[in-house]
Amino acid sequence: MVGKGFDQYMKHVLKLVHSASEKQKGVLEQLVVWMVEAVEFDRRIFVFGAGHASIAASDLFYRAGGLPHINPVFVPGLTLDTRPIDAGTRMERLEGHAPIWLEAQRPRSGEMIIVVSVSGRNAAGVEMAEAAGDAGLRVVGVTSLPYSKSVTSRHRSGRRLFEVCDLVIDLEVPAGDALVPVSDGGHRAGPASTVVATALLNAVVCEVAVRLGEKEGDPPLFASANLPGGDAHNRRLLEQYRYLFTYL
Repeated sequence: MVGKGFDQYMKHVLKLVHSASEKQKGVLEQLVVWMVEAVEFDRRIFVFGAGHASIAASDLFYRAGGLPHINPVFVPGLTLDTRPIDAGTRMERLEGHAPIWLEAQRPRSGEMIIVVSVSGRNAAGVEMAEAAGDAGLRVVGVTSLPYSKSVTSRHRSGRRLFEVCDLVIDLEVPAGDALVPVSDGGHRAGPASTVVATALLNAVVCEVAVRLGEKEGDPPLFASANLPGGDAHNRRLLEQYRYLFTYL
């Protein structure tokens, strides 16, 4: 039977999701508006995260119920298939590397990017946001302000992600990310940032889809490939929006 650890994690993580969504309705509304505009004007929505933050990026693209305008920026060495895995930790701190992969996708002014980094302190996220801003993109940071404000930047500019974005979504997770204390030595289990980030971002996508549906009828959304007709539907979308994709 599950017990204290399970219950504590569920209690804390659900509280964080509720708190972040309720306290930031204005910020989330602005993100919805920008994403609706991106779809209406056929502009790409890039999403980037390094390390485990790449999970949030992966969850938004080519996914059942997802928008074809969303393009991940996957940087070699910064995803979870990197081996040895701790090399990715060092790569995230390396300056001058991550923005090359955004530049390779030839971003256009007026497009947007969502950069996910719970601590917001490493060079990869900071430089990705800076490069996107320099290219004229709207830059959205998904980070934890309590965590980020408790640490210094690892970038030579001294800036953290929340300091270089046009819009900041606060995940509200504590410093260190993990929620559940397990010993007197201060160790904690149960990271929260991925759960909170994916919940908020998928909720935003749902709101975008609803508003597009109210304006134009059926919005462009991928279907599950495991439902009847899903493959054919997705092939049609891939063909229709091929000019927007950077991952084919």
